[in-house]
Amino acid sequence: MGRYAIHTCSAILADPELVPDRPGLYAILLEQADALDEACSEHGVALPPVRLGRRRVIYVGASQDSLRLRLKFHFGRDARTSTFRMTLGALLARQLQLRATPTPGKKYFRFGGRAEEGALTAWLKENVSVAVAEHADPFPWERRCIGSLEPLLNIRHQPDGDRARRLVEARDLCAAPLSAGVSA
Repeated sequence: MGRYAIHTCSAILADPELVPDRPGLYAILLEQADALDEACSEHGVALPPVRLGRRRVIYVGASQDSLRLRLKFHFGRDARTSTFRMTLGALLARQLQLRATPTPGKKYFRFGGRAEEGALTAWLKENVSVAVAEHADPFPWERRCIGSLEPLLNIRHQPDGDRARRLVEARDLCAAPLSAGVSA
């Protein structure tokens, strides 16, 4: 990733200017190695052992425009604007008692109202930090990082097809009540 800075989710939400308003790469890191153990076990996925220092890498992303804006979507908005947030929420749905709420005509969903999205944000603030690095052309690097690190929550470019399938199943299971009672 080259030269990078690490900030907690809490710090970024309190001071978004910690993150550059420029293109680059980011790695979302788990502060406590066991914070996702229960959710991973429930969904039959293993948390890869890849670390950045003492922190486990759970997601790698890139932004061609603004790292600051991209992370704002992941940490401060609803799941409809972030596949990372939607996938993490699907894994944690039972643990955090999250209910999916549909987006009409889309496969995306959010979690309940403000309280449920707030519970997911609180979990992120307590358990996640982010490494950010500016880069003018981040997408080729993002793909290489996902391919070599195999972060848990990346579905696209994930070399572990079984894990990607299980994550999609977790999202589908979370969204299943959305289609209940709908006839073709």
